[in-house]
Amino acid sequence: MKILLSAFSCAPNTGSEAGGAWNTAVVLSKNHDVWVLTDIDKHRMDLITKYGGEGDFRGKIIYFRPSYLQGIHIDKFWLGPQVFYQLWLNASWKEAEKLNDGIEFDFIWHISWGNYRHPVKYWKIGVPFVFGPLGGGESVPIRLRKSLPIKERMRLLLKDFMNLCAKYNPSLYKTVSRADLVMVRTVETLNCLPSCLVARRAVLQQEIGVFPSKIQVENLKPHSGFLHILTVGRLTGLKGVHFAILAMKLFIESGGKGRLTIIGSGSMKTFLFDLVAKVGAESYIEFIDRVPQNKLFQMYGNYDVLLFPSLADSGGNVVPEALSYGLPVICSDSGGPSWFLTDDCGI
Repeated sequence: MKILLSAFSCAPNTGSEAGGAWNTAVVLSKNHDVWVLTDIDKHRMDLITKYGGEGDFRGKIIYFRPSYLQGIHIDKFWLGPQVFYQLWLNASWKEAEKLNDGIEFDFIWHISWGNYRHPVKYWKIGVPFVFGPLGGGESVPIRLRKSLPIKERMRLLLKDFMNLCAKYNPSLYKTVSRADLVMVRTVETLNCLPSCLVARRAVLQQEIGVFPSKIQVENLKPHSGFLHILTVGRLTGLKGVHFAILAMKLFIESGGKGRLTIIGSGSMKTFLFDLVAKVGAESYIEFIDRVPQNKLFQMYGNYDVLLFPSLADSGGNVVPEALSYGLPVICSDSGGPSWFLTDDCGI
């Protein structure tokens, strides 16, 4: 089959949505002709160059950015990354239409970013259209927001407002109603789709995890009685890392032995540093800045458990990654991460 994969964020040897889109493209290209339409980004280009060109991908990559966004870094765009992304979507379907005129795709699949609030227009091309897996409908329980800084609470309120508006967005309704298949990661997102009529064409489906070739369970060392605990993710309010810090303090005070390593960066970093100092946990909690995915894979073997306290995560790719390296997972029963767990591999 001839497939066009629309992946605004797509890169090898990385995590999150960019890595998930790349993994999907690689797997599809083994048995199909695949074209990936993606944004032009210096960081992504550097990754592809650094890690051996296009790796195992056997298709073609089409880098596209509309003229009015040329030379602008997404993180410095004055209206924010989400608006930048929507502007890219508004123009990318025309590029896809041009490609289709010469190639005639069997279907078009928009996979990244997987935020359900953003309408797309690929259905206008007249080719079967797949939308998702989508997330973003999850919400942090109100009672768990009280311990967050006011700035983080305001961000969560803004997300709630955007989700409410999206439910009545006619452009989003048209996107979902014209899609041949809609994949959503969580029940929360499914319930946010514009109407029950539209939701009937949706299925619950998490995005791809990790390649079997990367599984290295046999390299794990035996547990020594001293727990090496790992937390990985962006340091933002919805990730709940402050709860991991407080839980670690209770664990130590109750007689447990261990150390918590927090890997990541984000807007909550200073708050979390101050919290560790406030509760006197410096001796058993350490911070490491964000690391490349290949280095993170090498580090998994040094830990006994992954603690993922996210309060409203659609997927949480680090969870299946950790499981593939034999690490049991402790996560909140909220959003997508718990989708991957059974009693045999986590709590």
